[in-house]
Amino acid sequence: MKKRFKILSMVMVIVTVLMCTAMPIQAAVVQPDVEPMWDNTATITLTLGFPDYGYAEASIFGKPGVTKIIIDVFVYRQSGSSWIYVNEKHTTINSQAGLISCQFTPVDGAYYRADYTFTVTKDGVDEVINKSQYRTCE
Repeated sequence: MKKRFKILSMVMVIVTVLMCTAMPIQAAVVQPDVEPMWDNTATITLTLGFPDYGYAEASIFGKPGVTKIIIDVFVYRQSGSSWIYVNEKHTTINSQAGLISCQFTPVDGAYYRADYTFTVTKDGVDEVINKSQYRTCE
């Protein structure tokens, strides 16, 4: 009986020590797609649509203190493995928010790409953001 008690006590001590000891655990964290944290820019919204015509549109809001925003958009249509230039639009806004819309005549069934470049100026520092959007004209 005493021998069983000693063995049971010893097992309990070992289990207690193991439970109190930190064991390294590795886990992989999967990051969702998130927008980068920009210094000058609060939000950007992109639209590539085909109601009765084609249009590539973008709106941007700078953070407080932004004094100038330059927006460029170039639209391309895919032809085989190449991209064919369709249209472009450029604007400069001397405020904290801006909008641009570039219209074009779409081809049904064609695949389009709109490349946007935003240059957002705050305290004399330019922040350049490049974004692209793709969509098929249906």
